[in-house]
Amino acid sequence: MALGHPACSRARTTMHDDGCTFATLSTMDCRSPHCGCRAFLAGRWHLDCKCAKFREAVVQNVEIGSAEVRGQLERILAAYEEIDRRFGQAGGVANVLALYEQIRRELARVSYDELDRMTQEIKAVIDALLKMDYELRKVNNLKVAFDAGAGPGSAG
Repeated sequence: MALGHPACSRARTTMHDDGCTFATLSTMDCRSPHCGCRAFLAGRWHLDCKCAKFREAVVQNVEIGSAEVRGQLERILAAYEEIDRRFGQAGGVANVLALYEQIRRELARVSYDELDRMTQEIKAVIDALLKMDYELRKVNNLKVAFDAGAGPGSAG
């Protein structure tokens, strides 16, 4: 069973002991919109697989009528379209997710240690500037005090 496009290294095929085949993906699929591997879920088993330990949990309820399934599908599609519409200014859900991935990659380029070092340097500069400001105010206050004590005839 071939899954995904040839460039997708995350899709793989596994054989069970009884000879059946199931498709599985790692926890992150390739996210390519053209890759078939996105349609598969990790650990999908066929209906008569003897390898599934909890077969009842894997098999879907088939008593649901096709009209109900169609209704559920229409509600799901309508909800997705509404979400996609809300992200319309950003280009839709796919573009929002691409932006998220881009921001995540860019943020990963800066370490917390680097940010902490820069913050400490900024704080040190601010402390130095505050000390300089305090000292200049003291000089100003001394100058005002000496000018007031010198009287009207002194040159300053």
